[in-house]
Amino acid sequence: MFKLPVAITILLTWTGLARSQDADFPLTSLLEPNVGMCLEIHGLRRHVDDLQSSGFAVRVQSLPMYKTWIQSREFGKLKTASAWVETVVGKPPREFAGDLLGQSVALAISPTETQPKGLFLTRAVNAGVLEHFVTVWQKTDKSGEFTVLTHNGHTYTRRTKAAAHEIVYFARLGRIFVLSDYEPVVKSTIDRFAARSNGAKLGKSLADLPAYQAARNALSTANVATVFVNPRAWDASIDRQPNKSSEHKVFRDAWHRCRWLGAGLRLGRGLGVELLADYDSKNAPEAWTRVVERIGGRPEFLAHVPANALLAVAGRHDLGAAYHFAIQHAPEKQGQAFEQIGLNVLGMKPSELIDQLPPNWGMYVVPRQNLQLDVSPVEGVLAVEIPPSDRPAGRKVRRAFDQGLSMGLVALSVFYSSTFPDRPARAVTNSPDHPSMKWIENLNAYELATAIGPRYLAVSSNRRVVEPFLQLPPEPVAGSALDAIRKDRFPDAGHVLFVNVKAVREFVAQNRGFFAEQTRRLGKVNGAGEQRLVRVEQALGLVDAGYASLSISNERLHVSAGLVVDDSRQPD
Repeated sequence: MFKLPVAITILLTWTGLARSQDADFPLTSLLEPNVGMCLEIHGLRRHVDDLQSSGFAVRVQSLPMYKTWIQSREFGKLKTASAWVETVVGKPPREFAGDLLGQSVALAISPTETQPKGLFLTRAVNAGVLEHFVTVWQKTDKSGEFTVLTHNGHTYTRRTKAAAHEIVYFARLGRIFVLSDYEPVVKSTIDRFAARSNGAKLGKSLADLPAYQAARNALSTANVATVFVNPRAWDASIDRQPNKSSEHKVFRDAWHRCRWLGAGLRLGRGLGVELLADYDSKNAPEAWTRVVERIGGRPEFLAHVPANALLAVAGRHDLGAAYHFAIQHAPEKQGQAFEQIGLNVLGMKPSELIDQLPPNWGMYVVPRQNLQLDVSPVEGVLAVEIPPSDRPAGRKVRRAFDQGLSMGLVALSVFYSSTFPDRPARAVTNSPDHPSMKWIENLNAYELATAIGPRYLAVSSNRRVVEPFLQLPPEPVAGSALDAIRKDRFPDAGHVLFVNVKAVREFVAQNRGFFAEQTRRLGKVNGAGEQRLVRVEQALGLVDAGYASLSISNERLHVSAGLVVDDSRQPD
């Protein structure tokens, strides 16, 4: 397996790259087209410098644990090691690493019949940096034996460490440094570099591979690092696996259908990652195509999330497909009995009702107005889209839900009253003041409230939360944190999880006494509540929002997640 020498590993940890843009040919043009995986890093020093001066870095450095760490023995050892490296290379480690790792870095791994082979490439700021690095390496590596070899008009070096049975090869090609433990890969890179230098015709490279180009175009340009995986390079390895289970067959079929995999990392305004899979939808099962058509697209529920929401979840479903799959795989008598019960309760079969539901659904959580120690400090709304009332199907579905909710709330209130006779609950199923709402009164500290609005069926623990939801305009709240981050990070995602950390932080700060007492009760230890709350507040102060999203289309799967910092404001 590919082994990176300790010297390179140490330098990589300092994450310093030159500020200049990579105006030269891409390093991937020196790689063979059958590369199985390729990691690329561009302009990391610029991004790291920006990160160090960002609001996120300021918040981290303000943490007590960070201040304790920089005064610790471990940090002292790190400073000592840094000073030693500086005496050896003649520059601060980060500056030297920036010169060496330069404008771009690539790490490629390719399969063989035995074990994968690896290749490390970096473009330094100038050839002198590489020469100095090799000189320092040979001077400090007392146990290694270095032998200079020649190939296609260029020299390369074999470094042998007999005691550990390690052999690596490296070459300096102008400003490009090549390193591998597989000699043919180094020779192939030299051949491609020589052909480019001599103006000769180059063979196909990874940069020319259509799958690689498609992945780079699909990944965000804001990424600092990207990863490309070529499934075709690994097909033989997958097929050689002796596992004959049905699960392995499903995985193998899915793998062969996949055209490429990509991943990216971004550092601007926090941290973000994305994963993409592109697959061949030709001859895909018709049922899968129908599901994708339903769950693809943007979740329209996001337009109804209020600005004070602490958390929001939204997506698109295909309940009809899921329900029919469950019924088909359930015992016939049970399926028929469930359909009959649904018909008696709703006035129509569940299968008919579910088939009429549009795909949008969502949930959001907001702060509770009147806080009580034994009650959850938050409440929210869960909603599913229903057909409009100006259509026959919409009117039928609404009657079914109205009938089913009335029966269900009455049954629940009777059960609760019989269980707690000293606190009888009452179901309100026909209120003249709120004709679209039904709820249960005296249900401990909560209410179970439901409402059938113009577009959604909503359920909540408090009817006072449902009312604002029904009045929200069908458009995103302008200027809200959710709307701003959605446009930047997941504009076309079909399934979204969003946490407004800043709003949570402000909610905790405004009710600090309440949360201190509540955490003390949860800890059941005197004095522990304040300590727990301090740690929670410190964690909440690091970022302003978090998100995760998923998009699915006929040919692509896109997953993203991240933490966002608003650099325009310091932590509260």
